[in-house]
Amino acid sequence: LELRRSKGMVLDDDDHDTWSAGSFFTNPIL
Repeated sequence: LELRRSKGMVLDDDDHDTWSAGSFFTNPIL
C-alpha cells in the first residue's frame, strides 16, 4: 500500500476504482 499510494497519491482519489492500472500508467507519464 505504501508503494501503490505513493504512485497514486494524486490519482488515488480520482482513480480509486482504476488506480490498479490507471495510477500505474497515468502516474509515470505525469
